[in-house]
Amino acid sequence: MLYRSGLRYALLSRETQFPLPWVGVYPSDNSECWRVLLQGPAETPYAEAFFELVIDFPQSYPFEPPSVRFLTPPLHVNISRDGRICDLILSRRKYSVSTSMVDIIFRIYQLLHSPNQLEPLNTEVAQLRIDLQREAGKFEEEVRKHAVKTAFRSPEQFHTARGVQAPSAYEMQLRCPFSHQLLFDPVVAPAGHVCERQALLWAIESNSSSAAALLLASGPKLKMHSADFLCDFRDCPAVKDKAAAWRRKRCGLAAACG
Repeated sequence: MLYRSGLRYALLSRETQFPLPWVGVYPSDNSECWRVLLQGPAETPYAEAFFELVIDFPQSYPFEPPSVRFLTPPLHVNISRDGRICDLILSRRKYSVSTSMVDIIFRIYQLLHSPNQLEPLNTEVAQLRIDLQREAGKFEEEVRKHAVKTAFRSPEQFHTARGVQAPSAYEMQLRCPFSHQLLFDPVVAPAGHVCERQALLWAIESNSSSAAALLLASGPKLKMHSADFLCDFRDCPAVKDKAAAWRRKRCGLAAACG
């Protein structure tokens, strides 16, 4: 059985790199879209709020970055009033095929924790910070009040307001066949199987014959230790078609709790 201690270690090691307090990813009416609920970082003015984001995947994904926008935008120097986000990880200049959705969501979380004051997108918030800097804690209090007023106070409030179910309701159809964990950063193997990226890496690197049969049965023959096998998979036209079909059927659903 592939789900061994090595895989558990790889997955847990990856999770510890993204210590988010709470993240939920939900299906939407658009099969090329994720709806994300992200809790604000502790010890920040955003800590009491759960922010809703929408992630749209272009037809060329993962070769081009997704579009990410806050639907409940916080008062933040790097986030516009309409929810657009100013960060290099979402730009074509910085983004690459190896950039995972975990990387993107964690970077947004980091931005909430540590705003980039040198590259303001929201000039109104930048000016408000300057105007209130003489009063200790005044700016942070305004940010907190805005977050509490406009964002959600809990996942349950979000579920009720948006008429969606908790992520756990979809777990059975969205588990990686190797790790049995919820899919958060899914990739498609040539045989058409949808797997978690890190679990698939472990299966290939383990040089398991059963893994090879499962993954490569109907796809191109690849070296088992190819460091670029994910890119090779995505360069294959048949695989890109299968990935698009999978997104349409699954509505882009994934979930993770930090």
